Amino acid sequence: MDSKIRDPNIRVDKWIGDADVNGVQKGYISVRDPATGKWYKKEAETMFFPEHWSKRQTEMEIKSAFKNSKPHPQYKERWQGTSFSGLKMEGYYKKPNGTGATAWPMYKGNDK
Repeated sequence: MDSKIRDPNIRVDKWIGDADVNGVQKGYISVRDPATGKWYKKEAETMFFPEHWSKRQTEMEIKSAFKNSKPHPQYKERWQGTSFSGLKMEGYYKKPNGTGATAWPMYKGNDK
C-alpha cells in the first residue's frame, strides 16, 4: 500500500485506519539511509497529506496555513494554521536540528 509515497527513501510499514474526511491518513513509516541502504523505523505516527494533492498543491496549502498561523499554545517551537482549503496543520518554525521548516496535516477523523 506504500505506492502512495513518492519518496523512494520512505516506506509505510502500517496504515492506521482510513483516511479522514479531508483525505488525511495516519501510519507508521521507515526511512532509508541513502548512504547505507539501511531502513530505520520512526517511532511516532506520521500524518500524510491527501493522496490526490500534487506536490505543488501541498506546498501552496502549507504556505497558506503558515500565513494565517498562530503560535502553538503548548509548544513554542510550533505553529498552527488552516490552509485555504480548510485543512488544519501544524509545523515547526525550524526543524529540531536547525535546518528548514516542516509541517503536517492534522488528522480530523471521520466526524462530519
